Amino acid sequence: MYTGLSVSSTVFGSTLLPNLRKYASPDAEPYFIRVKQSVTDIYTVLPVEFRAGVIEAYVKSLRIVFLLGVITGAYLASRFIRVLTDTDGPLFLFFFRA
Repeated sequence: MYTGLSVSSTVFGSTLLPNLRKYASPDAEPYFIRVKQSVTDIYTVLPVEFRAGVIEAYVKSLRIVFLLGVITGAYLASRFIRVLTDTDGPLFLFFFRA
């Protein structure tokens, strides 16, 4: 669990700044560090005219983290199913012995 959280945090952190530069206004750059450290600063510190681009950058970064989790989960599930359906394997015999 902690490994997944640290990987997700790293991926989110490494994709947020490029997405901020891509989707937010260049005039909002002085606020990038603040909104990267705290999401609540989007509504407390950031001027209203910059919010849409910053929120879009957050959404794009979270989408990447979500897709990473889905792909990793699907891979792990496929590995478990492969081990479970091996009729000579210990897991198959444990769960489905006659």
